[in-house]
Amino acid sequence: MKEISIENFKEDFNKAENNIMNCKMHIKDQQELLSKLKEKKNGKENILMVEKNKLQNKEAELIAANMKTKELSEESNRLKDLITKHKDDLSRMESLMQNNEVEQEANIKLLNVLEKENPFIEIEKDKFGLQDTEYDFKKINIKELSDKSMKIQREIDRIKKMININIDEISDIIEKQYETLLKRKDIVIKDKQTLEGTINQLDKKKKEALMQVWKKVNSDFGDIFKTLLPHARARLQLINSTDITEGIEFKVSFNGIDKESLSELSGGQRTLIALSFIFALLKYKPAPLYILDEIDAALDISHTQNIGIMIKEKFPQSQFLVVSLKDGMFSNANVLFKVAFVDGSSTVTRVALNEST
Repeated sequence: MKEISIENFKEDFNKAENNIMNCKMHIKDQQELLSKLKEKKNGKENILMVEKNKLQNKEAELIAANMKTKELSEESNRLKDLITKHKDDLSRMESLMQNNEVEQEANIKLLNVLEKENPFIEIEKDKFGLQDTEYDFKKINIKELSDKSMKIQREIDRIKKMININIDEISDIIEKQYETLLKRKDIVIKDKQTLEGTINQLDKKKKEALMQVWKKVNSDFGDIFKTLLPHARARLQLINSTDITEGIEFKVSFNGIDKESLSELSGGQRTLIALSFIFALLKYKPAPLYILDEIDAALDISHTQNIGIMIKEKFPQSQFLVVSLKDGMFSNANVLFKVAFVDGSSTVTRVALNEST
């Protein structure tokens, strides 16, 4: 019978080792999955950063386009002012010529009138221009007057040429550049709106996912803590009720009165808070097997027993391999492996307490 028991023990021990190996492989798979999720999260954050950088680049392009538009507008205004000035000069010159022509016509009319009114003009006109006479026109600088008239005419012609050369072409080029910049500005604004929409959608999805996790974990956290410490309540409270990304904080109450800080709690109570939070996270992403090493070391027997009850009630589909030195944990186990130091070596004894459950 002793040999059979040893064989059974060895067989069970080998099975336990295999189960432990399987657990380690499963934990490794879960760690790899967690790493992939972190990489995915980092990838999305990188995409978000790239989109933000694109948005900043588009805003810089928009600023540059606005500056270019302003420069072209100023240049157009300058050219328009120059054209206006030249047109004013031309108008002034044409007005001067017209005045001269009018004055000349007026002088001719006046001469005719004077000839009619002064018959001596007809008699004395042969003396007009004679030297040392009262009709000596040499004293009057006719050439100077003629040169001045020709100079005025040349200036008028020069101004006309300046105004007419390439004015239409320059105006068309400026208008086309202005229209192109306006189109680019519209494109930049649309791209900015698209990027902002994408960023807002990503932020919204991130917050929605975080809110779902918070609601589930918060519910399980309060339920588990109530099981571990029946006379107390705990919750995960949002720092900002409208934005979960600003963080959460632990709130604990005894007899309906909230504690201001976790520092007011005892070491054992803080341990129960930490364990409740960890178990709530495990409830959100359950695994088939968990290994816990003396998690009740800082707790008394009543709290240890509550942990055992909670594990049995809240995790019926998972297996727990728990290392403990307290009876409160033993009484809730299905199978108990006792390790003792006998004759210089460790011996393991398997005791089935409630394997049917």
